[in-house]
Amino acid sequence: ERFAAERNDDAAIASLLKALMRTTDREQRRLWLHVRLAQLHDRRGDYVQAASHAAAAYALDDHPVWSELEPDSPMNETSPAALHEAAEQLDRAARTVRSANLQLAIRRMQSTLQPRLRGVNDSRRTTTFSGLTRDEINALDVGAASLPSMPENPTRGQHGDASDLEPDALDALLEARQYAEAIARCDAIAADPGGRSISRFLVQYGIALNGVSRTDEAAVRFSQAAIHEPTSIAGVRALIELALIERRVRKDEESAHRLLVRAEIVAGQIRNDTLARRARQLQKDTDDRRGRS
Repeated sequence: ERFAAERNDDAAIASLLKALMRTTDREQRRLWLHVRLAQLHDRRGDYVQAASHAAAAYALDDHPVWSELEPDSPMNETSPAALHEAAEQLDRAARTVRSANLQLAIRRMQSTLQPRLRGVNDSRRTTTFSGLTRDEINALDVGAASLPSMPENPTRGQHGDASDLEPDALDALLEARQYAEAIARCDAIAADPGGRSISRFLVQYGIALNGVSRTDEAAVRFSQAAIHEPTSIAGVRALIELALIERRVRKDEESAHRLLVRAEIVAGQIRNDTLARRARQLQKDTDDRRGRS
């Protein structure tokens, strides 16, 4: 995340790919890595690699909020291995994804890739990630890809007072329902997160976005927080906020119930009785609503 905040995408992508090689059985962790790789490749202009990781994320979690991972960058020149990897990931996602929004995104990405795939020889049989084999990823030198230091005076928008960017200042804005101001400050923090808790910040960002009815964007921030630190206070808060969006906005009581059950379990694991009680009460309310419908 430090490399991403510095906009050193080469080092961030190399670091994330190495982490992906070390992650074998933690599905949430793999989801987060594919999400971040899709976002960073898109920011760097790597349409093919971004599409591959977006499809991998869809296959792990087919929630409609991940439709925002569909890359906006133009089609890039890349290797046959990267092209075929993306095509295979999209085909795999198309077979398993249930969300209509994600299926549309998959078809658009497949349509974009198809002209480049014609005539490309699929001679490889080795699994790749971002078009690189495991050996090539293991050989990557993250330090060599790193920029020497943070840029001077990182952009903070019009809010330059460091005290404005502290978590307590954000909480005060959210408590006062000053959501537009909170979003502006969150945008500034995103440019330079410093040493703050990423998950707590993502929850704050999500609450601010939700406050101005930017529900889909808020759901993405809450999902990112829950994936980034699944067994934390911020992770539980994110699950509860996601459940409320499912219940109030999407009218999906079943999904809300599943999220609240998970929130109660995690709250118990971290011994936070307050959050456990809140998740339990919301489960009861949700179940009552399901019974009346």
